[in-house]
Amino acid sequence: MGGPSPNPLLEKFTDEHIHKYLDYIQRDDDHEFELRSSSRWFHSFYLIMGLASFLFLVIYLAPIDKALLSDIIKVIVAFAGGLGSGFGLKAYLDKK
Repeated sequence: MGGPSPNPLLEKFTDEHIHKYLDYIQRDDDHEFELRSSSRWFHSFYLIMGLASFLFLVIYLAPIDKALLSDIIKVIVAFAGGLGSGFGLKAYLDKK
């Protein structure tokens, strides 16, 4: 007699819908893996370019102007420290 009436939308939900949903999840996982893989290559490229630029500055400026080289290194270290603390803060806030 009593009881809640069944949801008409759930009555139309079939096994085919479940398989289609699982296929979409698999495709999303595949796309996420491809995105992470390409992202790693870009990060590696940026790191290599940054190190090459830094080495070029050191090799070029060391014999010419050591004070300028020292100031540039101080700015790079300050920027890297700020960047690292920003990532650390974000990771800490994401844990909460």
